Amino acid sequence: MHSAFSFWLALIALAPGGAGHSQAVPANEAYKRGMQAAKAGNLGEALKELEKAAALAPGDPKVHNLTGLVLTRLGHYDEADSAYNRALELAPDFLPARKNRAVNSFSRRDFATASKELETLSRLLPNDFVPPLFLGLLALEHADSEAALTRLQEAEKRAPRNSQVLIALTRAYFLAGQREAALESSRRLDLRSPERDNSKRFE
Repeated sequence: MHSAFSFWLALIALAPGGAGHSQAVPANEAYKRGMQAAKAGNLGEALKELEKAAALAPGDPKVHNLTGLVLTRLGHYDEADSAYNRALELAPDFLPARKNRAVNSFSRRDFATASKELETLSRLLPNDFVPPLFLGLLALEHADSEAALTRLQEAEKRAPRNSQVLIALTRAYFLAGQREAALESSRRLDLRSPERDNSKRFE
């Protein structure tokens, strides 16, 4: 289950740094091609474009962050960590890279590291559903339905119509023996208005 949610890591744009004007345009174009390929699921092509962007603009943290995201989705967790760490060396306050790195730790089943970082990120990002979602998933990994419900209900408050939250919440209700609540959550998932969550996929 844990790998299914690595698709929904977050990214925000950050102005390129460290590249001259002559390099900035081709670097940005390569980055955009990488972004488009990643959205389309063409991860190999995305990685090639992002490697080009990184060569042209090695000081741009958003390039390393997206590279990490693609590597996580490919299951190359060590390399993804290196990419996120590079982004954070360049921009220590770049929270999307911290969030992606925490989810990468979850994906590689380093739950202790993921839990510690997600707790911090949940406080730093009080409106973001991703930290409580993955804290809820961590609780589900340990079959702790009470803790899972607490976290996932918080994630639902932050993102009431998000399908990943509703799927996890439905599972938590069933685990807790709350069948009616689980069915209601499932109905909300089935009846929710169409929403692709693109804004959170590559934020």
